[in-house]
Amino acid sequence: MNLHLFIFIFLINLLFSKQEYYSYDMEIPTGNSELKILNIKSNDICGEWIPSLSSPILIAHPDIDVTDKKKIGDLPINNPFFNFNEPQLQLVLYNYDVLNQKFNATLGKIKTSAELKNCYLGLSSRFGTNTNINEKIFFLNILKENKNLNKSIYSFDIWKLNEKSNTIKTNFYLGDSHSDFKENKEKGIIATCQTNKSDPYIGCFFKQMSFNGKTANLKNDSFIYKIYFSTDNYNIIFPKSFENDFNEITGYQCFSKNSHRDSPDYYLFCDKMFNESNFALLNLINDDMNITIEIDNEVRFNIENENNLKNKTKIRYEDVEYFILPLIMFKNFHVQFDDENDLIKFYTTNQSILQIYGKNEKKDNDSKGNVGKAFLIIFIILLIVALLVIAFWLIKKRKGKVEKSINKYNKFEDEDNFQNMNDKRVF
Repeated sequence: MNLHLFIFIFLINLLFSKQEYYSYDMEIPTGNSELKILNIKSNDICGEWIPSLSSPILIAHPDIDVTDKKKIGDLPINNPFFNFNEPQLQLVLYNYDVLNQKFNATLGKIKTSAELKNCYLGLSSRFGTNTNINEKIFFLNILKENKNLNKSIYSFDIWKLNEKSNTIKTNFYLGDSHSDFKENKEKGIIATCQTNKSDPYIGCFFKQMSFNGKTANLKNDSFIYKIYFSTDNYNIIFPKSFENDFNEITGYQCFSKNSHRDSPDYYLFCDKMFNESNFALLNLINDDMNITIEIDNEVRFNIENENNLKNKTKIRYEDVEYFILPLIMFKNFHVQFDDENDLIKFYTTNQSILQIYGKNEKKDNDSKGNVGKAFLIIFIILLIVALLVIAFWLIKKRKGKVEKSINKYNKFEDEDNFQNMNDKRVF
């Protein structure tokens, strides 16, 4: 009986148990001259950590004080943050406790930098263009080696704008899949794209880009452009070879005011692109999904100090063969990066900004089918256990009745024997 009860309780716990992940609030103010990069507040020497999809290691700005730490090495690297003005960084390596001293990891302090003034929490599992980095010092690898993480999975929740407090809030989840991607919620939509371990950065293939009903193919003469994602800044990088295609779908309304890369006016200005809410919609399309993202102008979350900034974007052309899209463009989605299965997932309840078909439909149906099968198996197991318990109880009860009958019969037999003895007595 105790064994059956133990199995029953174990299965119930297994059914309702959830994997552990760490949750971090991220909040930034709006209405300033420039929008801060989303970051995690931490009680350590950096204070703020920017989650980085492009760096695999922790990188800190030159001004942090590490005099109490022992140097463990030097590491020259190519700049992983798509900063074309500062292509190389010289790092000094230390062991360091981060995120409120919870995780011990390898920290690379920049020796000198004219532009990088932040601390970056390296989340990438890719080398980028740096094959000289030892995988053992990748932040996620260290956390898994130290058993701090269940899985190399993390996600960025939907961004929530609070106009009363002039803030943007979201959450960062580290260590396992969020319930948005586990439970088949009634109105939830999940689209999936496969990533490639051989790529230098994390991203997806999309075949087309659409704006206001006009579509451009995302390919050159010999290859399809890869789209990588960034959380390090808000810059939107387009390949120079895509300029004519983008001009065609936008009606030739975007231009640069200055041809020098280091000029603020090198970013594109686009006439009549933005709506009253200061953003424009852009669609990315492949065989699995059609996803609608946003291009913000410079005044959407900042002080409207110059009227012409309403037309200014964060788009700039570079001589590269890929796109870099910051995660702010996907602010209406919960985006999950699954390094365990090489997947990126997009979750929303808004059917107007995400349509899935092809493989995603099959995956969604398979997922629902697998969940149904799992519940069916668990139900059958619970039913078997319940039947065993009932059978055990019935057998025990029947055994008790038999024993009672035997005892009753023995009692009658004893009484008969006693009566017979009385009949044979001689007086």
